[in-house]
Amino acid sequence: VYHPVWRVDFAHGAVVNDETNKIIQQPRRAMICAVSGVVLSDDLVCTSKARAFAFGAVSLPAILIALAWPDAGLAALGQGAVAAGVAAAGAGVFARQYPQMMQDKIDAVRVREEDRAFNLAMRSPGNADWMDESVQRRRDDAEWRRWMETDKMTWDPVRRAEWAHNILDTQIYRFRERQELRHELDERAQQAEEAERRNAEKERKWGPDWQRDGPRQNAGRHPGYSRDIHGFYKTLRLEDKLGLATEEEIKAAFRVVAHETHPDKVTGDAAAKKRAAERFQLAQKAYKTLASKETRAAYDRK
Repeated sequence: VYHPVWRVDFAHGAVVNDETNKIIQQPRRAMICAVSGVVLSDDLVCTSKARAFAFGAVSLPAILIALAWPDAGLAALGQGAVAAGVAAAGAGVFARQYPQMMQDKIDAVRVREEDRAFNLAMRSPGNADWMDESVQRRRDDAEWRRWMETDKMTWDPVRRAEWAHNILDTQIYRFRERQELRHELDERAQQAEEAERRNAEKERKWGPDWQRDGPRQNAGRHPGYSRDIHGFYKTLRLEDKLGLATEEEIKAAFRVVAHETHPDKVTGDAAAKKRAAERFQLAQKAYKTLASKETRAAYDRK
């Protein structure tokens, strides 16, 4: 959201150019929100007041010493004048540097927090926290804080808009990546549960040693066992399940393959349509064999 903003250019403080021996006023800039009236500007310290305060703080003790001990008054006044001059000069330098020092301190804390948020949210081996949405939100907030704080006194609307769009696109991409991974992990968990359930059924039917003994002769088709001698399961892309594939899975797989290989659905020259027709006929043959319990059992025993 872009609010109407006033930009104010002004001068605060001055420095002396050693080459030209000229006093140069320090240019400053402030941003003022026209809605809330909030002023965004660097913290400024008056160098003249800082020099006067330092000069007075150092010279006052020297004056008191001169009044208390008149014999040493001249020496005390001379030393106090020198010390006051040095203190005033140092106070002026400190007053000019203090705002930047404080801003650097604030920026250092902010950068450390941002770096920590980035490191926690980075996808890396052994870092499972990157899937935590609260961790990712802290990273998103850190990105937007960096967007707001970087060069905030030289705001370029075009550059800021482009930067903001890049940040948003990246955050959307990372969110979709996490959603896809969660979906993949859920599918793996479901597959593992299904495999465990089927293994339990086989163990109840064939005994605890069914995996070691393999298919039994003259005992019907062993669940999950098939050499796929003609490649029918592979044609329907069920080679990872073979005899464990259910009737619904076989029917769904045939629909997908038939849709992809039907000659009317394939674009290209005559050779491409011919190859598609051959794959379609093979898919039909595979489905005809595997769709029936009797023909499928005979096929799996080959």
